Amino acid sequence: MGMLPGTMLYVNAGNELSKVNRLEELISLEVVISLAALALVPFLIQWGTRQFQLRKAA
Repeated sequence: MGMLPGTMLYVNAGNELSKVNRLEELISLEVVISLAALALVPFLIQWGTRQFQLRKAA
């Protein structure tokens, strides 16, 4: 994962988590999206890199 996108995702997730004052707020849309992006983006980057390499080799 690139440094800039990864850093931006970590900062955003940390920012959203810092706003949580109660346990119920962990399930807010902003927190869920931030954590989901943090989990999914590395896989998407890996998939995109693999697709690029396959097209380049063909």
